[in-house]
Amino acid sequence: MPQPGHFLIIFQNIHSGIRFTITVVTVSIFCIRGDYLTEKVQRFTVTGDRIFMEHYFIEAFASKRREEAIAKLELDANATAALEHLREAMHYSVKLMDREYYAMRLVIEAQGIKEYPDVLKKVTLRTGDAALSPQDKMRRATEMVLDAEYYEQKNKIRAGIQI
Repeated sequence: MPQPGHFLIIFQNIHSGIRFTITVVTVSIFCIRGDYLTEKVQRFTVTGDRIFMEHYFIEAFASKRREEAIAKLELDANATAALEHLREAMHYSVKLMDREYYAMRLVIEAQGIKEYPDVLKKVTLRTGDAALSPQDKMRRATEMVLDAEYYEQKNKIRAGIQI
């Protein structure tokens, strides 16, 4: 069940209960899919199990449900405010993904994983992080996706799309 505050409800320019429902559901999908990515990256950094990295990238690149949520709102001329908020949330979401990619790259290095998505091959570890022991790389990766800064970035994503 969706948590309170997960929906952007635009009362202006919404004349139809159907349009209102579509907007709420679309925004809800965006939030739920973002939380799914968070869960997968956190589980990957804690366990080092590749399956969580694979599931992350299936959602991020193959299914593209967050992008579909934005595309659905683009079809509704009365949802311009909701669309702008979702686009802003998507901007912050992409920035958060950069942090997640870095954390995943730490795990890849710590675990000696040889095959992984090309997008992660482009991530370069900072000198200090590259010099860490495998255990410390795992610890650093986990901290990056569980610390206050991570959740501050998630809150920026949600800020424009909460009630």
